[in-house]
Amino acid sequence: MTRHHHPTVRTCTASAVRGVSQAPAHLQARTTPVPPSVDAARRLLAAVLDSAPPADLAHDADRFVIAEALAVLDDVTPPYPPVTPVPGQVAASDARREALAHLETALDEVSSVRDLTRIGLAAIVLRRGGGVVV
Repeated sequence: MTRHHHPTVRTCTASAVRGVSQAPAHLQARTTPVPPSVDAARRLLAAVLDSAPPADLAHDADRFVIAEALAVLDDVTPPYPPVTPVPGQVAASDARREALAHLETALDEVSSVRDLTRIGLAAIVLRRGGGVVV
């Protein structure tokens, strides 16, 4: 009869106290590594979304476009790790322009058709201003 190791409350609590994860590999959260240029684009876009919204949200199309592009970029399995926005205020129009430049570079950093398609779609969303139906 084979015995399977299952973490107990005692082993989990001891691990938490030491600050070390002792969970088996299949129980640890898996993430997909982020290509550097995609990470730079995600950080810029997240900074816009984390900044204070304008007074008139109904006419802020840039924030919607940025949210849509970020959702397209983050559509990977297993997921990317959480994004850390760049510090400070970033204007939405500047973020769109800079993120597009990072995504152009990212197209040279990836090799899978799925990644190329996803990054290309995010660039189209940023360039055209949203409204892309997938």
